[in-house]
Amino acid sequence: MPKLNIDIEEVNLKIAQNLNEFILKSERYYEKQLNNVIEQIKNDKNLKFILLAGPSSAGKTTTGNMLVQLLNSAGRRSKLISLDDFFLNRDQTPSLPSGEKDYDGLYSVDWELFSEKIDELLKFKKAVLPTYDFKNGVKNFDSDYTTLADNEILVFEGLHALNPLLNNFLPQSSRAKIFLSPESNYLLNGEVFINNIELRLVRRLIRDEYKRHTLPEQTLKHWANVRSSEEEYIFPYKDNANFIINTSLFYEAGIYSFILKNKKFSNQMLEDIRLKFLKISEINPNKIPDQSLLFEFIVKGQNY
Repeated sequence: MPKLNIDIEEVNLKIAQNLNEFILKSERYYEKQLNNVIEQIKNDKNLKFILLAGPSSAGKTTTGNMLVQLLNSAGRRSKLISLDDFFLNRDQTPSLPSGEKDYDGLYSVDWELFSEKIDELLKFKKAVLPTYDFKNGVKNFDSDYTTLADNEILVFEGLHALNPLLNNFLPQSSRAKIFLSPESNYLLNGEVFINNIELRLVRRLIRDEYKRHTLPEQTLKHWANVRSSEEEYIFPYKDNANFIINTSLFYEAGIYSFILKNKKFSNQMLEDIRLKFLKISEINPNKIPDQSLLFEFIVKGQNY
């Protein structure tokens, strides 16, 4: 899927003329892509696993949950499972040269355990899967059985879900691969003004500040490692996907313009990005539809 470029002047015109219609069309563009995937896979009786990957702040959790809902509505019982639940215990997690734990690298995941649990699911149609306790940095096994009956599909989402390593564990005929990312740039005077990487960074800045109480400068500090891991472990396998979903919502930059307008960053890079978004007419976050993917990054009801 080529990047879908959006002209900032056109965005501002749509915001001024008919905001509600602009928001609705943006949301429908995203939903149409999901429905297209479901139509193509719902009747595949061999399909047991969907592997859903994408870079940071692509919207993997929301997209995974929506795919599960659509599959269930289509008569294919399904469940979303995060590969993060297969993290190695914190004391086993590899470290970066800085000494920080490397949670974005391929070998932060306990692939031996993953292989073991997939074997159980394929042989016995059920397995107790881990749940990762992020506070204490350990896996727990206190959940109910996860089943894999004849008509069921498991959706695995995570940074490394498309890595060829998983081909060793999952039969080829039983899996479908989906790559998702905001595949849009914002143009000004015909040139890229805000690229999709900056869009993802702002999504993450806002999410981390208001949902994880992490200051933007701290998020930026980790961004270089995040981007390095993406280029090494995620984007090289984009072309292996059966489906690519663009998770850009064309109006979302107006939401970020509203949120960023009263901020001031000490870091010049962040300040430059903030000023770019202020070229876009602001949209109050209370205009976001209730089921929008944007609530993966925005706190509903927050006084921004």
